[in-house]
Amino acid sequence: HANEVDGVLDLFNTKDTKYNTDIADQTWDIKCYIRAKVQINGKLFGTVCFVDQQRRQEPISGPEQTLVELIARVLSQLLERQLAREERNRIFDRMTDAIFSVSSDWRVTTANTAAREVLCEMQTGSDPKIVGQRLQAVLPVDEMATTYEQFEAAMADQAERTFEAYC
Repeated sequence: HANEVDGVLDLFNTKDTKYNTDIADQTWDIKCYIRAKVQINGKLFGTVCFVDQQRRQEPISGPEQTLVELIARVLSQLLERQLAREERNRIFDRMTDAIFSVSSDWRVTTANTAAREVLCEMQTGSDPKIVGQRLQAVLPVDEMATTYEQFEAAMADQAERTFEAYC
């Protein structure tokens, strides 16, 4: 029943509503209930609910309703971002070129499958986990001087660079 209502559904006393026969009410003896829908890309994903086994004397206030709606909205946005990130990573990993990025302190922040394979092959005696490591730990500076010049120039002027390097 509860998902038929758009927006926040608040029942400060379930006894006098059509929801008092709901399975959740019967199972957990719910007397007070508030929920908001969690939606992903406009489709119902679930709900965020707060319940109590005590009846309230006062209706659920506007600020309380707003809080529950904000929690649902934040959860919706976080889930949408997570799904978008997962989709981006699937696309990123299907690329055959080795692509990676570094932070301003030269730590590898992203690396697709091809980059991880290439960079792991180049590492000597270090942890095969690439993301999070300093680039200098992954690519030996002395063997990659020309490549580092390109990296440093790109970092200095924040301009995109495309170049090929053979190791």
